[in-house]
Amino acid sequence: MLPPFLWIVVAGLLCACCSEAFAAGETASRRVQRGWQAGAIALVSNGGYAGSSRRQLVVPAAAYEGEHAFLRGLQLGWHAWQRDDWRLDLVAQARLDGFDADDIPLDGLRDRRRSMDVGAVLTRSGRLGNLQLTVLTDALSRSRGQELALQYGYPLRFGKWRVTPGLGVRWWSPRLADYYYGIHPSEAANGAPGPYAVPGVLVPEASLGAVAPMGRRWTFWSALKYQRLPRAITDSPLVERSSASTVLAGFVYAF
Repeated sequence: MLPPFLWIVVAGLLCACCSEAFAAGETASRRVQRGWQAGAIALVSNGGYAGSSRRQLVVPAAAYEGEHAFLRGLQLGWHAWQRDDWRLDLVAQARLDGFDADDIPLDGLRDRRRSMDVGAVLTRSGRLGNLQLTVLTDALSRSRGQELALQYGYPLRFGKWRVTPGLGVRWWSPRLADYYYGIHPSEAANGAPGPYAVPGVLVPEASLGAVAPMGRRWTFWSALKYQRLPRAITDSPLVERSSASTVLAGFVYAF
């Protein structure tokens, strides 16, 4: 389980227009609200790990967007380059994958530790939608792995509502996928089923976000993110579901 203060920061990350899920496309446009935002968020998530992995909580949220720098919860970034509809951001962000061994109903396991990734995000915004390419690598040598993500979102207007359906795919390197979903031979020797090795995998995902102003400074937003876990992951003894999902909804106030 995450400590409460980490859930608060996670909420801040998702509250800042859910950039990772491409929930509303706001981070891919130049119309992002500058300054500080604060509010509250309700979150329901269900990971793919064995055992009770569903989480429900309501927490405060905060974010900041400046001319060059931004803080979106667990993501700190710098707008390094921009030309016409293209933008390049350098980012450092927490990776919250993993688990405490006590939460998984299997013997012999070790904790899968959360980490910090660094990398770059290239965004193309235009009339045909928003396309985003993300390249990340583990900076704390937890998994020593890498992730590539390609995401597309198309913002739609329905009165004051901005709705953005999105599709994407992530590639997790063998080291990354195996660290979080594989079982090491030393764990098998201690009683865990296996060993089980996970190769590099592609993880498709879909998202749907909605944003609407509620007065001059208040904004309501919600987001749904769904990931289909590939067979190389679902065959792991650590996993009991074929998918992972997150649903969020909240209000924020712009200062």
